[in-house]
Amino acid sequence: MTLAIIFAHVWGVLQLVVLGSFRRTSPLSTILIAIPAGLYGCALGATLLQIGWTRPVSWLPSLALADVVKVASYTLDPLIEEVIKVSPIVLLLRVRHIRHQWSLTDCILIGASLGSGFGLAEDLFRFSTAAGKAKEMPFGWVFDLGRLSFSTATVFKPMTLISTWLPEGVSVGSVFAPADTPQRVNLHLAWSALGGLAVGLYFLEGRKHAQPIALAILGYVIADHAATNLALSNQSSLASIVAKPFEVLRHGLGFYPVMALGVAWWCDRQRQELTSGSDLLLAAERTSAPMWHGTISAALSRLPWSSIWVFGLVRMRRAYQTTGTVNVDLGRADNTRGDAESRNSLYVLLCEMRDRIDRAGTNPIHKPIIRSLLKKTTLLAIIKQPQCIAFFIFIIPPILWFVVGGKPDTAWLQQILTTTPAWVVIIILSIPTLVWSTWSLRAAARQWKTKIASPTADTSAIFTLRLVAGIGALALGIYSLLLGMAGASPHDKLLNNYHVLDAISSTPVIVGLLLALLALLLILILPEILAALAALAEALTALGAAGEALAEAAGEAIAEGAAEAAAEAAAEASAEAAGEAAAEASAEAAGEAAAEGAAESGAEAAGEGSAEAVGQGAEGTEAAEAGETAADVANKAHHIFDKSQHGLDPVLNQFQGDSIAAYKALEAATRTAATAQELTGTFETVVQVGGIDVTVRGAVINGIVRVGTAFIP
Repeated sequence: MTLAIIFAHVWGVLQLVVLGSFRRTSPLSTILIAIPAGLYGCALGATLLQIGWTRPVSWLPSLALADVVKVASYTLDPLIEEVIKVSPIVLLLRVRHIRHQWSLTDCILIGASLGSGFGLAEDLFRFSTAAGKAKEMPFGWVFDLGRLSFSTATVFKPMTLISTWLPEGVSVGSVFAPADTPQRVNLHLAWSALGGLAVGLYFLEGRKHAQPIALAILGYVIADHAATNLALSNQSSLASIVAKPFEVLRHGLGFYPVMALGVAWWCDRQRQELTSGSDLLLAAERTSAPMWHGTISAALSRLPWSSIWVFGLVRMRRAYQTTGTVNVDLGRADNTRGDAESRNSLYVLLCEMRDRIDRAGTNPIHKPIIRSLLKKTTLLAIIKQPQCIAFFIFIIPPILWFVVGGKPDTAWLQQILTTTPAWVVIIILSIPTLVWSTWSLRAAARQWKTKIASPTADTSAIFTLRLVAGIGALALGIYSLLLGMAGASPHDKLLNNYHVLDAISSTPVIVGLLLALLALLLILILPEILAALAALAEALTALGAAGEALAEAAGEAIAEGAAEAAAEAAAEASAEAAGEAAAEASAEAAGEAAAEGAAESGAEAAGEGSAEAVGQGAEGTEAAEAGETAADVANKAHHIFDKSQHGLDPVLNQFQGDSIAAYKALEAATRTAATAQELTGTFETVVQVGGIDVTVRGAVINGIVRVGTAFIP
């Protein structure tokens, strides 16, 4: 179920990628890495900004936090969220090579990915614990949104989503008629695609009228976001009147990204055009008319590798052509879209790619590294690496929660992970993971100047987006870990708050921690491990080739029957092989020594952190056992007061948003009423809490009054 939510958000991005393939210069990897950047970087950034102003305002007299957040959802929060979602694009366009090589299409696709990641954050924070109460249907999984709610949420299966345009991750329907198809497009994806167009027009187009148009597009996105939230949180007639025009326009929201890509295609087409006499053409393109016939034939010549190589060359040629264009606004300081240095670097790279593809078209393709990786001995050598073993151990809890346990029939795994022993183990495993991730992030930050100096925009963009996602995930992981080490149970909320804030406030601590660990392992640590393993595979391949050369030389000499010649050939082959092997071995030894040094220092830090975590985990276990009632109180307070359908906001306001204090007052009033009315068994009664009448349902068990639920009718 969790994987289906992720698939919905990725599928919408892929649909736009296909439409933008004729003009984009960014590879698919750059576009997809923007999804976790939106999930962790943008969502967490928006949350911090929202907390930063709603909390101080709620301290003013007669202003409750719940009321402030409700008003913020359709006033300032849409502005914060939409600006935060496109801010990584602004950051990327500050890098010279990216600004010179990117097209408007790239800005739209990166914006769509950032927005989809932002929406994915809201869905995962809200619904990643819903597998246990979901019911499987032919089209997906359906579950109630609350005990007293008449609404249901539906998570659709991938086969249902494939035929849907820009599908949302979760659809809300009625209890009597659950949604069997997505009810609307992915709002955050569509809004941010338009936001990406606005940023691209503002920074890449030199025309004077482009900037006002860009600001108007961004203003519409913010206003539509605000109108959507207003319709959800305010049911007054005035709110309906204000939101109605935007609601009418929203019917075409799924088509607006297509229109944006059309505008981008029109603006990009002239500066990306390649003439038939260009020396960057492939041999098949120079002899074909029209030229695209040759492009297709070259792409199909050596499948599957030829298609990857040719499409990569075509993208890079677009980037090269873009760097040679000139902004029409002569008053701008950066009048030219490129410089001689970047164009020369790209030209050399493109010539190498062109020649390699032409050679591959007439010669067999050899992939010795891939063949080496498929050998049993190589696979065993890779799996035995300490980094791989540690990675597989650390990723077990996130995989069990989100992948294996993310379905109704396996949701019992999530229940096991929330038990005290499992929670202690997760906290202990998270400490070395966070230490390792911090070290990786620190090492990556040191490479900033080197990466952004790369002649290709892809390297700089992927590196920057990884940093954005990594910083957000690390912050979430450290915050969740500190809550866990401070005694928070897995079911406790990340925030005692009632927007992205709504989603995060309903998220258990364990979900926040596991989401962070999953991102850190896959985004920061896994690429480093893969790079190290690729180097190891190359070394093993080189050593194998040296051994084959030695055996072949000796065999030929012996076959000739000349012992002396055999000895000489063997000696020569041995010397040559030994030289190659020594060079490879020395490089491998240097890499292994560096890895062992890093692993040793990391192991020492992890060992100290693990020992500390074990001690603190034991203390936390004793505290949990001694204070079980406090955990029960927190759980009940969450289930009763933090659900809007119970209508208990007026009571909560009396306690400044403190649901635990409000619950304790409710419990005391209920016990007093039960004693006065001599209640037995199950009961329903009305009590006063903070001067407000509240209906309480509960039971008297063994003489003890238990509160089941409470609400204001």
